[in-house]
Amino acid sequence: MAEFEVATGAAGVPEGDDRGRRAAVQTAFEGLLQIRRLMNADAADPEGVPAEWERRQPVRAVALALEAAGVPPSATDAEGRRTATGYRLGAAEGTGVVRVEWLGEKFLMVVGGQ
Repeated sequence: MAEFEVATGAAGVPEGDDRGRRAAVQTAFEGLLQIRRLMNADAADPEGVPAEWERRQPVRAVALALEAAGVPPSATDAEGRRTATGYRLGAAEGTGVVRVEWLGEKFLMVVGGQ
């Protein structure tokens, strides 16, 4: 079985059909939440506290969370040309900090409200 690879938006779109990819992302994210519940059992909201795994691999953790939320990753072809509008992630200055860029058309996300 192939290892699940997150979509950071810095390369091509991960292989597989859309339905299979969505299922794999959902399974991976549910696994992440289970790890949080197990590792953060003493916290008031165990799912709201990053697990040690996420702290060691913040780019992977953020990529998984974004894709699970339905936010599309950017993608490039073999020549480096962008083939999809979306997020691109990378390490930023500081431990545990992730740089998130939106590449392509503008994107507006409204959170909250009535």
